[in-house]
Amino acid sequence: MCAYRHDGVVIECRDGDRPVLVATRRRDAPLVLGALEDAPMSAASR
Repeated sequence: MCAYRHDGVVIECRDGDRPVLVATRRRDAPLVLGALEDAPMSAASR
């Protein structure tokens, strides 16, 4: 019997109304999620 090692995950997020799927290695998922987090808006850009 063969054992498969799954090292990938799919992260689903939204870009406006469109769903976006991002495939990455499991160990990189926190980095990808951090990059997708909304950046805080400065007072000058409001």
